[in-house]
Amino acid sequence: MKIFIKLFLFTLLTSSSLSAYLDECQTDLYYANGMFGEAENDEKKDWYIYVKILKKSNSNINSVTNKISYNSHTLWGVDDVIEVMFQKFIGDIISWSKTQDYLKDYIEENEIINAVNILSQAFNIQDLATHIKSYKDSINAGHGVIVVAHSQGNFFTNKAYEYLEGWQKNYFHMIGVASPSSVVSGGGPRVSFDNDLIVTISGADWTIKNENRNRTVDGNDFQTLKYHAFSYYMGETATVTDLGVTKNVSTTIAKDMITNGIVNAVNNHNNAPSQWRTDQEFDKGTIGHKITVKHQYDSSIVMNEEVYPFEIFKKLYYVSGDMPGYVKASCGGTKISPSWTGQEKNELLMINNPEEEKIYGEDEFICTNPASDGHQIMATYCSYSHGSTAHFWFRDTGYINAPASEKPVITQYLQDTYNYCGIYPRGTIQAWGGESYCYEAQVFWDNQ
Repeated sequence: MKIFIKLFLFTLLTSSSLSAYLDECQTDLYYANGMFGEAENDEKKDWYIYVKILKKSNSNINSVTNKISYNSHTLWGVDDVIEVMFQKFIGDIISWSKTQDYLKDYIEENEIINAVNILSQAFNIQDLATHIKSYKDSINAGHGVIVVAHSQGNFFTNKAYEYLEGWQKNYFHMIGVASPSSVVSGGGPRVSFDNDLIVTISGADWTIKNENRNRTVDGNDFQTLKYHAFSYYMGETATVTDLGVTKNVSTTIAKDMITNGIVNAVNNHNNAPSQWRTDQEFDKGTIGHKITVKHQYDSSIVMNEEVYPFEIFKKLYYVSGDMPGYVKASCGGTKISPSWTGQEKNELLMINNPEEEKIYGEDEFICTNPASDGHQIMATYCSYSHGSTAHFWFRDTGYINAPASEKPVITQYLQDTYNYCGIYPRGTIQAWGGESYCYEAQVFWDNQ
């Protein structure tokens, strides 16, 4: 069975597609539903409404695109086949209406929930493949991926994470909600109430206190399925009988945690390093200044269009307007302008992002042999630096191998402190009095 699943997934995943435009400023916000939920169109509609509400309350997530990773309730034409199989082979024990005590009598070291997970994946290979392909396609298009996984959707999301390439995992974020799993791939938050019956199956102590309870008239506190619904986690009401009184209750603690998790994931993606590095440079110092780019991690991902290099270490995305095209720039730009109020003589183009980044003429700083002009190379950065390590050379400290997570901070410091002068081979760099870790490197010169 495992071999069949792997072969089937390989067949489905060997082809991938890119969006109409690469956009490293976009984040795709997925919802991975659990079993026994609503029909796909209803799940999509509900998720759209939830995201719309979240956007209204938090402007930091206005740029996200809502999507859904749907897990079928009808598996190859058989309704709830997993439940039926378990009822047949090991008794009527996966009937979610059973009491907590009756359920626990049959659960030993999570064997049942693990079996449900394995069987559901076996019968939902197409759904799992859709998860994997959706996340891969989003990331390959430059997007960040955030998955809000509810209930059994956590199993599918965790399994899909295993099929991502190592570099793709840097752009993937997960929020585990009402999870029967103790794992949240990528180290994201686990938002699961302490008295959610399904959550207790995981055996994990990693839960949050639900202010609403499910107590008998004698005060005995029991877990319940009433607090398992995604709608309850998103702040809607649930009808429960607590201390003999039937009432509608709600709480926003889970919704707030989910929202904060989404905001943090969006910010992490915005600060993540670009997947693209400079390859070639043309017409530097002119209004036609462009570069070509190469993917840092996967040579099969190709972008053949020339790019406006406003900030080469920032994001790759497309802008429209009178001068449409791809840019390397901080996010938020929508158009390029050749003229604007307050334009300096050596400023040729400006993108209308919050930073108002610009392309300059040659009179800003001319990159020639630094020794001939009394300058010196202060730092170099390996052009092919990727993976878990970024390679730098500094005049004052020598070679430094920094964690990839620190690369954006270091490169931003170099841009703010020195003049960037393009990519040069090691031989040229050494002739000019500098050093390079690799064959060619980004070169930064002093400002004197």
